[in-house]
Amino acid sequence: MFTIVKIDEEIVQSENFNSEGDFVAAAVKITKEGEAEHAGIVIYYNKDCFLLHYNSVDVKISGIPNKWYFHKPLQVIPPIFVASFLSYCRKVVQKANPEYGYVYGGSIYDQHGQFFSEKKIPEVMTCVGFCINVVLGFIEADEYISYSDWTIATLADSDKYIAHYRNEFVKIFPDLDMEELIKNIRRVKPSEFLTSAFLNSNLPIRKIAIDEILDLVEAVLVLKKGEAV
Repeated sequence: MFTIVKIDEEIVQSENFNSEGDFVAAAVKITKEGEAEHAGIVIYYNKDCFLLHYNSVDVKISGIPNKWYFHKPLQVIPPIFVASFLSYCRKVVQKANPEYGYVYGGSIYDQHGQFFSEKKIPEVMTCVGFCINVVLGFIEADEYISYSDWTIATLADSDKYIAHYRNEFVKIFPDLDMEELIKNIRRVKPSEFLTSAFLNSNLPIRKIAIDEILDLVEAVLVLKKGEAV
């Protein structure tokens, strides 16, 4: 059973923690109000800490940039695979070239760092979508989250985004199947990605399972804002 105390203990500030071993973690950057505004992946290897993320412009891997990041390790990537995961992430950084958009349809970055989508959806994603592409590409499962649980209804002002995508993405992706892209418009929030780290021992993760503890996770992040000043 998850409690706010247990969740608070397991979400750790990414600049201020002690670890006896290597790990890969879901991470979020919080605002001054304690809201998760951005997602990334923290990689702790051989006593060095890295942040992999897509900031809507570039894909980067670097040290932890400030105290506003908090993480929870992912059980789905055991410590023995962290070195391989870090190597894989560096390949992704070299080859990834995403466009920003609220789209995810089960795509991945493969073991060579190349973007791949069975549905022929172009390389369009949010910061969370990028993280899911990376995690799923490494673990080679069918799904990390049951992404179809998140529908276009999870995106406010969806009509506005559809119109924008029709106008802009056809210029960038000449072979774009716009109707397939529209079918896969959805938003998974940074806080939902962080919450998935509590549930990833059993894949795929359903939205209903995330919803059961999401309020607790978001409440903990509000409490954590005092650690980030």
